[in-house]
This record gives sequence, structure tokens and C-alpha cells, in this order.
Amino acid sequence: MNPYDIAGEATDVLVVGAGPAGLSLAINCRRFGLSVRVIDRHPEPDRTSRALAVWSGSLEALSAVGVAEDICAEGLTIGRVTVGDGARVLLDEETGVDHAGPFPQPVILPQWRTEQILADRLAALGVRVERGVALVAIDQERDRVFATLHHGEDTPERAVAGFVVGCDGGASAVRHLLEIEAEDFSDPETHVFCDGRIEGPLQPGTLYLWSGEGGSIALSPIDGETWRMTARRQAAPPPAPSGSHPGPDADGAATGEPPPEPPPTREEMQHYLTLSGPPGLSIASVSWLAAYRAGEFVAERYREGRCYLVGDAAHVLSPTGGQGLNMGIMDAANLAWKLAQIARGRGDVQALADSYEAERRPIAKAVIESSLVRLLAGFAGGIVARTTRDVAVKALSRLAPLRRRMLADLADSAAGYREGALAGLRRMVTAGTPTVGERALDAPYHDPETGKAGSLWPMLCGLDAREIGKSDGPKSDGPMHTLLLFGDATATRAIALSVEEFGPAVRIIQLDAVTDPDGEAARRYNVDPGGWVLVRPDQVVGTRGGPLDVGLVDSYAELALRPPEAR
Repeated sequence: MNPYDIAGEATDVLVVGAGPAGLSLAINCRRFGLSVRVIDRHPEPDRTSRALAVWSGSLEALSAVGVAEDICAEGLTIGRVTVGDGARVLLDEETGVDHAGPFPQPVILPQWRTEQILADRLAALGVRVERGVALVAIDQERDRVFATLHHGEDTPERAVAGFVVGCDGGASAVRHLLEIEAEDFSDPETHVFCDGRIEGPLQPGTLYLWSGEGGSIALSPIDGETWRMTARRQAAPPPAPSGSHPGPDADGAATGEPPPEPPPTREEMQHYLTLSGPPGLSIASVSWLAAYRAGEFVAERYREGRCYLVGDAAHVLSPTGGQGLNMGIMDAANLAWKLAQIARGRGDVQALADSYEAERRPIAKAVIESSLVRLLAGFAGGIVARTTRDVAVKALSRLAPLRRRMLADLADSAAGYREGALAGLRRMVTAGTPTVGERALDAPYHDPETGKAGSLWPMLCGLDAREIGKSDGPKSDGPMHTLLLFGDATATRAIALSVEEFGPAVRIIQLDAVTDPDGEAARRYNVDPGGWVLVRPDQVVGTRGGPLDVGLVDSYAELALRPPEAR
């Protein structure tokens, strides 16, 4: 007798975890025409603020799924980053300076609201999160995955999927079931959080990273009156009062973990603020207190067969810079289009499958290992660490390029892919930036029919320039690449002909005297007339070249576009 209810129809992608990473992945997969199920072991969404910052790189990725504008409309824009120590301001920098993207400044929005916006978008595409459903077993075959799901007291279900993607947090059930170990980068530490009203000389729309005798803290505005304070707990707290709220669990961690850390008291948070924050601040009122204990780690691998890890399931970062949520969204954008191509048998499916880990894992390690982030946003205390940090920050304050690089690192918009088969094409490209594996750039674009000035970015996201923020649902033709041709059509004819076989899977945009009358797009892409840039569906440069470099297009097509029968 079969002890399971067997799912009658296979799903292309089973997403485990309904945090920002899982929802972003599911939306992207639906846009690319894949069937999707999203499950989450929690019976209800978490309504606490948790992660706040949505940085520029994530906003760019979210614009492709039609939600970035909603997040920006509801969120609070961060206009400055200020770094200090004691009474000294070491760095005070405006965000978004020289950022050649559509979203130059980060936005603050409580995570529950970001998740709600994403869930609403997914529902509009025909998928609703299945809550109270836990993954308890995985059994892989060559072309499918069997996933055993528990629905409370009901008979377990054995679901069938083409791929299973774990987006289920730092204690990921998917990672544990796949027996994937984690590479630890720090010992577990307890971080404490306080949302409340702070009285004192704080500037609206400014992110503060501050150090003092008690270590370091981060202060971020949530709205016009409320601030988020983050610190590292320095000593064991007193017993938590009854009825206190447990700490966050990193996007739905699996059960069986140590009990949650007791939340801090207002007095404990004031102690850290007095020792380590900007002078003259006091906590006037509190709306949320939480604590959680975690160390930084990166999974030793991001894939096992047809199962993948995304977001906190693949890496857990320090909460200081607010990069965990953002890394997960960027992971999802990288993986979704590759799953769609693999499902359709387009390109070199093995190279595409391997390229996700090859591209995204080094980014997570670089964020954790970055001495810059550790100096500016770390919680290390002691006079030696503070002195070293002060020297580095003072150097940054005198060097504008380094300051911009620091903000770009936080925004996750400067990272480039240098590993894997797709990034390997970088060696074939002799000149020009952004080069292979780097983020594509926005630029002015004039509609050739109306002459109206607009933006190039929506079309890099697969949207019409006049329909930014909108989408007509899943696209049966799958992920769309964008070929930017610079100059008149005659000069770029050979390149245009080289992608004709891919039909609507490659969208051609001619940037000439009509659509790029000031030549700004050509300048930003460092392209001479007759040059071209092929942009991937995740808004990353796939390859680029000159009017005769048809071979570069062909090399990329073999990896990511051409079906087996045409190879």
C-alpha cells in the first residue's frame, strides 16, 4: 500500500520558503513560462519588520518583475551614509552619486511589506503560497525530484518537480536533506534589534554606522519618526519577560534549532547607544525588540543534482549592512532564467546549471571576507580595531573613487561574475566596459515612434519602454535576452542576422541618432559605432564586441541560447 498521496502532475519548480528570495524566484520563473509551487512551513506570514534595506542592485532585479516602483513608492529613500566614532564623523557621503542605474539610492521598507508586495505580484501570476507545508524528504532521479511534503495532520504528499529550490533560511531543511555542509566564517554571535523613536541629532534619510567603547551599531530610519538600531550583544541578558517576542529566524529556519535568544530590553539598547552611538541620543519609545544568534557562513555548494540553494539557505551574512535580503533577491534573478533555459533544453544545460554556483558563491564569500565591510560595518571592538578602522575611513574620506566603491559594494551593484562557463567569455572580449559578467547600465532612450525621452532599463528587463512596472504574465517564449546595437542598421547588420534564429528570445534595440541622439548610451557602454552588447535576462552583460565579432555571439549562444538540435 502506498503511504503517500502522489501528485498527479509535475511542477517545473518547487520553491521551499516564501521570503523575499523565494517569492522573487517564483515570480521570475512564472514570467519565463514555468509552472511553480511555493510552500512555507509557517502557517502565517511574519509581520515583523526584520530586514529593511533594499539596495540598488535588488531594486534593479525587482524592476524586472514589476514591483520596484511599488517598493520605492512606499519606502523611505536613504540619501546619505554617515560613519563615525565617538564624537567624530569619519565619513559623510551622499548615496547614488555617479550611479548609472535606474535606482541610484537604496530604499527602506519593512520586510513584511516587501514580502506582501511580492506575494501579491505572484498571486497576479496565478500562484499563491501554500502555508503550513513542510518539506521532509527529497529523492532525486535523472530528470525529476520527488519531494515529501507534510500538510499538518493530513496524509503526506509526494510531489513531483523538475527542480527543487531551497529558499528556506539559514537552517534550511533543503540544505540539510541534501547533506550540504557550510563553510563557517565567524563564530555565532547574538545581534539585538530595536525599532522605536530616538530623540537627538539624527538627520532624516541617513544610514549611520557608528563605533565606540561598546563596539559598533547601525541606525537606519524606517519612517519619519521610527529608527532601527542594530548592535551586537556584549553579555548574557537577564531572563526574558513572559510574553516577549522571539527574535527573527532568518526567513523560515527549520525546526530543531536552539531556542530563540531572549529579546533585549529598552535599557540594554540604550546602554549600547550611549557607549557606541552618535552623541546625545536617547530611546524615547520602543515598538519592536528582537534578538537572534547566528554566524556568517556560505554553503560548500549551491547545487546537488536538480536541487538548488538560494538566499539565506546558501549564505548567512552579518545583518549590519542589510545585505542578506538583497543577496537572496540577486541569487533568484541569476538562477530563474537558467532554470527556464534548462527546462527547455536550450544552451549547454550542464554549463548553465553549474554557472549559478560559479557566479553567485564567490559574491557571497567576497561580501563576508571584505575587509572594507568589516572595517566600516563590523562589530569588532577594541582600540586596535577602532584605530585601524579610523585610518581606513579617513583614507576613504579623501578618495572619492573609493567612497563610491564602498557604496557600490553595499548596493550589490558593482560585483561582477568572473567564474563559470558564461563568465569565461570575458577572456574573448578585448575592450569596453561594462564587460562580460558585469551589471548592465541604464541610459536615456528616445522612442523611435513618438520621439519621447525615456529609459533603456525597462527593455533590458523584457518590458516595453512605455509599460515600465507592468507585465502581461508568463511569457511562453521564455527568458528574453536583449541585443543593443549601436549606430545605424547597416553597420550592425551582420550581428543582427546572427541572432535571427532565436526569434523573440533575443530582442534587438537599435541605438542610433534617433533613439540615442546625444550618444549617452554609447558613452556609458563605451561602444563605437557598429559595436554591440548582448544583455542576459538578469540584466548582466553576456558578451559584447564589434561589427565583425559574430563569433562572440555564436560562442554565447552555444552556452545559453541554442537548442541541442541546432548545435
